[in-house]
Amino acid sequence: SGGKSAISFDGVNDYVTVANSSSLTLTSFTIETWFNSQSWSMQSWIGIVSKRSTYGSMDWELYYDRASSKILMLIGENGGGILFSSLNVNPTINIWHHIAVTKIGTSYQLFLDGVSQGTDTSAVTWTESDQVVIGSLNIADTYFSGLIDEVRLSNNARYTSNFTPSTTHIVQDDETHILL
Repeated sequence: SGGKSAISFDGVNDYVTVANSSSLTLTSFTIETWFNSQSWSMQSWIGIVSKRSTYGSMDWELYYDRASSKILMLIGENGGGILFSSLNVNPTINIWHHIAVTKIGTSYQLFLDGVSQGTDTSAVTWTESDQVVIGSLNIADTYFSGLIDEVRLSNNARYTSNFTPSTTHIVQDDETHILL
């Protein structure tokens, strides 16, 4: 939404963490946020939002991969599965974008600005033991440069087809487990 509540990240060492809890053990989910990247050229991998503690200990990561110039998602302990590598999702810098990933069973769908970019499947699982990290992958040199706003993790797939992202503040509901 690009509102006054956006968090500014300098691309050097800024990030926000949210402790893990049992409410974040989600079999179906939606991960969504608004972001405005100032640069995709700072590091090799640029974290938008992830659920990760250390290298090798992760549930999932939504990030920009500079080498392939696209948004990817890594899932499972030790990065057991890479999602959306066949898609070409390369958001323009200095513009607000809404990104969402939904999961139902083993099916994942990526949306950019409310438009489905495609789907992927993976049966890779994880232990659900990691913290949520916003603006980094919680390892060196993966820091986001720009603004992130309205991060929400939900326990359902909120979107199954194209939609218009809300430009007003998201309101907490029964399916929302994190809202920043």
